[in-house]
Amino acid sequence: MPIDGWTDRIAALTADLVALELDGSGDEGLTGAALAKRMRQVIGVKASLEEAPIGGSKLGGLPHAEPGFVWPTAKNIWHGGAVEPLALIAQLNLAEMAPHDPHGVLPASGVVSFFMLPIEYDPMAHKARTHVVAGSELVAHAPPDGLADAGGVFEEKSLEFFPTVVFPDPNGGFLSFDDVDETRIHGVLEKHGMRPAELDALLDGPRFSTGRLKGYSRKKDVILLRFFGEALGQESLWFETEMMLVAGREALAGGGLDDARIVMGENT
Repeated sequence: MPIDGWTDRIAALTADLVALELDGSGDEGLTGAALAKRMRQVIGVKASLEEAPIGGSKLGGLPHAEPGFVWPTAKNIWHGGAVEPLALIAQLNLAEMAPHDPHGVLPASGVVSFFMLPIEYDPMAHKARTHVVAGSELVAHAPPDGLADAGGVFEEKSLEFFPTVVFPDPNGGFLSFDDVDETRIHGVLEKHGMRPAELDALLDGPRFSTGRLKGYSRKKDVILLRFFGEALGQESLWFETEMMLVAGREALAGGGLDDARIVMGENT
């Protein structure tokens, strides 16, 4: 469902960006008009060191699922193929996200959890699972024996969503601004009721991965959440790794999350 007044806000924001004067000490040749052309409409995210309500969106912590939930496991090739429990990476509640979706591609409801084997990232050992929560009676599930001791329970951070814009670098990475320009840009966003995406942004392409990614298609998929492993805590095994929680557009259009998965970025 469209966000009320969003089209008018974007038009006014674009006009102010085009008129914005940058001092040019960042990316060479970057102007307000160029910034407006690079602008992408996304869902912004803020992570807070607070426990999420049952069923709420979050990073880490314990999964909230139906009483019959079975904790996912996978074989760890570095431990002789032993079957081990996976770590909860994130839990997303689309009822919290969809009202802030500028593109209207997200279903109005649904909760999905993302799990991964908590070892140093290696494509040969990348084992991930998702769980689409069934029903409305949800409870927090205690971790299997040994998972917490193995660093497989990350500090819980609740997620807040809001509609905003970002300015991706077409070559991957971040645009370079000095403090003065960044303050000016943030001021324009605030004027139109927006704010920077503090954790990262949703529904945009990979930030640092410019080539083809295994398990992800720009045409067929939507990135529900994109962040770096450092967001999971200082002890994260994936500290500098771009992590993307992805779902298929066709599945989302049908109101489902059965095509959700974790995609690990390249060049990180």
